[in-house]
Amino acid sequence: MRATGLKDSLTDHGVTTHCEVRHGDTQHTGVDRLIGWDIVEMQGDKSAPTRRPLWERTYPQTARFAERQRAQQASW
Repeated sequence: MRATGLKDSLTDHGVTTHCEVRHGDTQHTGVDRLIGWDIVEMQGDKSAPTRRPLWERTYPQTARFAERQRAQQASW
């Protein structure tokens, strides 16, 4: 797996990272890369629980991956 940060933003409330992820498990299904957001919010001096990553479904390969994941979970 290889993750590359595309853009980082730091605010008083946390950190947002726009990233690209490449992984052999997704590449063998025809998805070269996934684009997503990693958002960590702060509550005081501690990080709040967050769901990560948030996949960018407007990117076609990421949308295809997310749909495949949703379909697999529905079949369990």
